Amino acid sequence: DGVCEKASRADALDILIKALHYFPVNVYYDMFDDIVGHEWYAGTVECAWQNGIIGEGLVENRHFYPEKEITMEEFLMLAVNAYKGRRHLPEEKECIYDSECSGRARPSVRAACLLGWIAADGSEEGRVLTKGRIAELCRKMII
Repeated sequence: DGVCEKASRADALDILIKALHYFPVNVYYDMFDDIVGHEWYAGTVECAWQNGIIGEGLVENRHFYPEKEITMEEFLMLAVNAYKGRRHLPEEKECIYDSECSGRARPSVRAACLLGWIAADGSEEGRVLTKGRIAELCRKMII
């Protein structure tokens, strides 16, 4: 079932959208040059875009790179945006990961740490995620 398979950005969005009870749409409005409407993930990407889940930090020159393997940092950026569409985020505070993550991801990483999605002791790695790890992280997002 692909649990150990490395996840793409499209895979991550698919798992996240389902876990947080968003609904993929049947239409795609071509906001990204690297996604064609007949791709299996086009409706999921459209849903994510319409709901503010895909932030500008994950878009470059009208490209989302849906087939690119997703890192922990990138996933947390998507996940926090999805979560804040359903719940309020805690007040932002410094965390142990501040020196390890990019400035664009820092607010998301801090929120994930405060919400208990990632280890508060700094042991979480920024590696490419598997589909299983993404599902595990989504289970921690209580809505």
